[in-house]
Amino acid sequence: MNTISHRKAPLKEILGKNKPGEDCSLFLGLDDPQLGPLIARCYKNDWPTWHLKHLIGEELKYEFVEGKYCKIIKFDKQTMGLRAKLIESLFNKGSTSLKNYRIFNETLLLKENNKYIKEFIKRIKMESSLNLEICNEIS
Repeated sequence: MNTISHRKAPLKEILGKNKPGEDCSLFLGLDDPQLGPLIARCYKNDWPTWHLKHLIGEELKYEFVEGKYCKIIKFDKQTMGLRAKLIESLFNKGSTSLKNYRIFNETLLLKENNKYIKEFIKRIKMESSLNLEICNEIS
């Protein structure tokens, strides 16, 4: 009978993906401080596997089953610190994509017949005329 124990080890390497036709997963190289180098399987249904590269060097919780590949425990059962680390790295990575957006220029957008700018200008004109009417009624 195989004994299962829950452990933690740093992710050192992404070794590859599974063969076609099997459950979608990645094979990871973990370096357990007591057991040494291990291979663990991380399933797509349990993790955002496409983001694992951001967690190299971080400690992952896994199930050690003697005589089999280890299995990474589901993402929502990992430590809060690990989940925060992934979210932080994704936020930081995404911030560089701001350079792909053009500078907001109302006059250019108006020339492009942009419905959002037209509606914005329409509202401003309506508010201005309403304010003018209110001022005239008060005087």
